[in-house]
Amino acid sequence: MAHGFYPERGHNAVEAASKIVAALDQLHLHTHSIYGRGNISTLKIEGGYKEYAIVVPEYCEVILTRLTVPGETREIVENDMRRLIDSLQLDCTVTIETPDPFYDPYVVDTNSKLATSFSAAYQTTLGSQPTLVF
Repeated sequence: MAHGFYPERGHNAVEAASKIVAALDQLHLHTHSIYGRGNISTLKIEGGYKEYAIVVPEYCEVILTRLTVPGETREIVENDMRRLIDSLQLDCTVTIETPDPFYDPYVVDTNSKLATSFSAAYQTTLGSQPTLVF
């Protein structure tokens, strides 16, 4: 943290976070034969102060959502993000968290017991077969 008149004496967390968000298009997003390419979306950026203050922000939080595809794990997602952040050579500490719930991507076999049971229940309840879209 630093006084706003001397920003060079501190590290501006909001500016560092903005560099990460601006670089998200460089992130390696995996692809899958059925689902195509995964994606990422910035949901929230919060940093600085709620009331006017001439202080360089020492903290900023960015919340992202990332659609993963089969074959990706939590570890792969975190490592991909760490590589991107490290490539930016920021002058601050960046923590990456993937809080629960984290849902591993999957493909349901349309011939599995789960899928056939679902289709039968759907048929009984709604009177038609479900349309499965990939």
